[in-house]
Amino acid sequence: AISKKYNVSAQTIIELNGIKDVTDIEVGTEILIPHTDYSPVTKTASLSTSTSTSTSTSTGSTSSVSSKGFIWPAKGMVTHRYGDIVAGRRNTGVDIEAQAGQDVLAAKGGMVEVVTDNPDGWGKVVVLRHNGGIHTWYAHNSEVLVHKGNWVRRGQVIAKLGQSGSTTRPELHFKVFRNDKPVNPLPYLPR
Repeated sequence: AISKKYNVSAQTIIELNGIKDVTDIEVGTEILIPHTDYSPVTKTASLSTSTSTSTSTSTGSTSSVSSKGFIWPAKGMVTHRYGDIVAGRRNTGVDIEAQAGQDVLAAKGGMVEVVTDNPDGWGKVVVLRHNGGIHTWYAHNSEVLVHKGNWVRRGQVIAKLGQSGSTTRPELHFKVFRNDKPVNPLPYLPR
Protein backbone atom coordinates (compact mmCIF):
# COMPACT_ATOMS: atom_id res chain seq x y z
CA ALA A 1 0.00 0.00 0.00
CA ILE A 2 2.86 2.39 0.84
CA SER A 3 4.59 1.54 -2.44
CA LYS A 4 1.47 2.36 -4.44
CA LYS A 5 0.65 5.49 -2.45
CA TYR A 6 4.06 7.08 -3.14
CA ASN A 7 4.69 5.47 -6.56
CA VAL A 8 7.96 3.86 -5.43
CA SER A 9 8.74 0.18 -5.96
CA ALA A 10 8.28 -2.09 -2.95
CA GLN A 11 11.78 -3.50 -3.52
CA THR A 12 13.31 0.00 -3.26
CA ILE A 13 11.51 0.60 0.05
CA ILE A 14 12.56 -2.84 1.35
CA GLU A 15 16.23 -2.29 0.45
CA LEU A 16 16.39 1.32 1.72
CA ASN A 17 14.93 0.36 5.09
CA GLY A 18 16.78 -2.94 5.51
CA ILE A 19 13.51 -4.86 5.88
CA LYS A 20 14.29 -8.56 6.22
CA ASP A 21 10.73 -9.91 6.48
CA VAL A 22 7.90 -7.86 4.97
CA THR A 23 5.36 -9.87 6.95
CA ASP A 24 6.96 -8.87 10.26
CA ILE A 25 7.15 -5.06 10.33
CA GLU A 26 6.43 -3.73 13.82
CA VAL A 27 3.68 -1.16 14.25
CA GLY A 28 5.25 2.30 14.57
CA THR A 29 8.30 1.43 12.47
CA GLU A 30 9.63 4.49 10.64
CA ILE A 31 9.80 3.87 6.89
CA LEU A 32 11.86 6.04 4.53
CA ILE A 33 10.42 6.76 1.10
CA PRO A 34 13.13 7.95 -1.33
CA HIS A 35 12.81 11.03 -3.52
CA THR A 36 9.64 12.37 -1.93
CA ASP A 37 8.76 15.01 0.60
CA TYR A 38 7.04 12.28 2.59
CA SER A 39 9.96 10.47 4.15
CA PRO A 40 9.97 9.22 6.68
CA VAL A 41 6.41 8.01 7.14
CA THR A 42 5.12 5.68 9.78
CA LYS A 43 2.69 2.80 9.52
CA THR A 44 0.72 4.29 12.41
CA ALA A 45 0.20 7.77 13.74
CA SER A 46 2.06 7.01 16.95
CA LEU A 47 5.69 6.07 17.40
CA SER A 48 6.67 3.84 20.26
CA THR A 49 8.50 5.89 22.84
CA SER A 50 10.68 5.20 25.80
CA THR A 51 11.26 7.85 28.41
CA SER A 52 12.76 8.12 31.84
CA THR A 53 12.87 10.79 34.50
CA SER A 54 16.63 10.65 35.01
CA THR A 55 18.41 14.00 35.32
CA SER A 56 21.80 12.48 34.54
CA THR A 57 24.06 14.13 31.98
CA SER A 58 24.40 10.79 30.20
CA THR A 59 22.71 10.47 26.81
CA GLY A 60 21.11 7.16 27.74
CA SER A 61 20.23 4.53 25.18
CA THR A 62 20.60 5.24 21.48
CA SER A 63 17.67 2.87 20.82
CA SER A 64 15.00 4.82 22.78
CA VAL A 65 12.81 6.91 20.49
CA SER A 66 11.38 10.30 21.52
CA SER A 67 7.81 11.37 20.84
CA LYS A 68 9.22 13.44 17.95
CA GLY A 69 10.84 10.37 16.38
CA PHE A 70 14.47 11.06 17.36
CA ILE A 71 17.14 8.94 19.05
CA TRP A 72 20.39 10.06 20.64
CA PRO A 73 23.07 10.21 17.91
CA ALA A 74 25.79 8.89 20.26
CA LYS A 75 26.08 7.37 23.70
CA GLY A 76 28.20 9.40 26.08
CA MET A 77 28.23 12.31 28.51
CA VAL A 78 26.63 15.63 27.64
CA THR A 79 29.35 18.11 28.56
CA HIS A 80 27.71 21.28 27.20
CA ARG A 81 24.04 21.99 26.62
CA TYR A 82 22.24 24.41 24.34
CA GLY A 83 22.74 27.96 25.64
CA ASP A 84 25.90 27.21 27.67
CA ILE A 85 28.80 29.61 27.15
CA VAL A 86 31.71 27.66 25.65
CA ALA A 87 34.98 29.46 24.79
CA GLY A 88 33.15 32.80 24.99
CA ARG A 89 30.33 31.76 22.65
CA ARG A 90 26.76 30.63 23.22
CA ASN A 91 26.43 26.91 22.43
CA THR A 92 23.75 26.27 19.79
CA GLY A 93 23.75 22.49 20.20
CA VAL A 94 24.82 19.80 22.63
CA ASP A 95 28.32 18.37 23.02
CA ILE A 96 28.52 14.65 23.71
CA GLU A 97 31.88 13.40 24.97
CA ALA A 98 32.50 9.79 24.00
CA GLN A 99 35.12 7.36 22.72
CA ALA A 100 36.96 8.12 19.50
CA GLY A 101 35.79 5.83 16.72
CA GLN A 102 32.38 5.25 18.30
CA ASP A 103 29.43 5.09 15.88
CA VAL A 104 27.54 8.32 15.17
CA LEU A 105 23.90 7.50 14.34
CA ALA A 106 21.31 9.39 12.32
CA ALA A 107 19.03 10.81 15.02
CA LYS A 108 16.11 10.57 12.59
CA GLY A 109 15.68 9.28 9.06
CA GLY A 110 16.27 11.73 6.23
CA MET A 111 18.49 12.77 3.36
CA VAL A 112 22.18 13.66 3.60
CA GLU A 113 22.20 17.29 2.53
CA VAL A 114 25.81 18.30 3.34
CA VAL A 115 29.11 16.50 3.90
CA THR A 116 32.00 18.88 4.49
CA ASP A 117 35.39 19.11 6.17
CA ASN A 118 36.40 21.76 8.71
CA PRO A 119 33.87 24.55 8.23
CA ASP A 120 34.84 27.16 10.83
CA GLY A 121 36.67 24.63 13.02
CA TRP A 122 33.85 22.07 13.20
CA GLY A 123 35.89 19.32 11.53
CA LYS A 124 34.15 16.67 9.47
CA VAL A 125 30.43 17.54 9.40
CA VAL A 126 27.29 15.75 8.20
CA VAL A 127 23.95 17.57 7.84
CA LEU A 128 20.70 15.63 7.40
CA ARG A 129 17.39 17.06 6.13
CA HIS A 130 14.16 15.78 7.68
CA ASN A 131 10.47 16.57 7.22
CA GLY A 132 8.93 19.74 8.63
CA GLY A 133 11.86 22.09 7.97
CA ILE A 134 14.15 20.18 10.38
CA HIS A 135 17.88 19.62 9.85
CA THR A 136 20.31 17.80 12.14
CA TRP A 137 24.01 18.59 12.26
CA TYR A 138 26.81 16.22 13.39
CA ALA A 139 30.32 17.73 13.84
CA HIS A 140 33.88 16.77 14.91
CA ASN A 141 33.69 13.32 13.26
CA SER A 142 36.88 11.39 12.49
CA GLU A 143 35.31 9.73 9.45
CA VAL A 144 32.12 10.28 7.43
CA LEU A 145 30.43 7.13 6.08
CA VAL A 146 27.67 8.68 3.92
CA HIS A 147 27.56 10.88 0.83
CA LYS A 148 25.47 13.86 -0.18
CA GLY A 149 22.12 12.68 -1.56
CA ASN A 150 22.05 9.39 0.41
CA TRP A 151 18.84 8.50 2.22
CA VAL A 152 19.48 7.25 5.74
CA ARG A 153 17.20 5.65 8.29
CA ARG A 154 17.00 6.50 11.98
CA GLY A 155 19.82 4.69 13.80
CA GLN A 156 21.95 4.16 10.70
CA VAL A 157 25.69 4.72 11.27
CA ILE A 158 26.61 7.90 9.37
CA ALA A 159 30.06 8.70 10.82
CA LYS A 160 32.67 7.80 13.40
CA LEU A 161 33.04 10.04 16.43
CA GLY A 162 36.31 11.91 16.56
CA GLN A 163 38.35 14.93 17.43
CA SER A 164 38.42 16.78 14.10
CA GLY A 165 38.32 20.56 13.86
CA SER A 166 38.97 22.71 16.91
CA THR A 167 37.80 20.32 19.65
CA THR A 168 40.34 19.20 22.23
CA ARG A 169 38.75 15.81 23.00
CA PRO A 170 36.69 13.17 21.16
CA GLU A 171 33.13 14.47 21.06
CA LEU A 172 30.09 14.89 18.88
CA HIS A 173 28.63 18.37 18.50
CA PHE A 174 24.95 17.80 17.63
CA LYS A 175 22.55 20.53 16.52
CA VAL A 176 18.92 20.70 15.46
CA PHE A 177 17.76 23.44 13.10
CA ARG A 178 14.11 24.32 12.54
CA ASN A 179 13.48 26.53 9.50
CA ASP A 180 17.25 27.21 9.31
CA LYS A 181 17.50 28.47 12.90
CA PRO A 182 19.25 26.48 15.67
CA VAL A 183 16.91 25.27 18.39
CA ASN A 184 17.49 23.38 21.62
CA PRO A 185 18.02 19.72 20.62
CA LEU A 186 17.06 18.29 24.03
CA PRO A 187 13.25 18.52 23.56
CA TYR A 188 13.67 16.47 20.35
CA LEU A 189 15.65 13.69 22.04
CA PRO A 190 14.51 10.90 24.38
CA ARG A 191 14.71 11.73 28.09
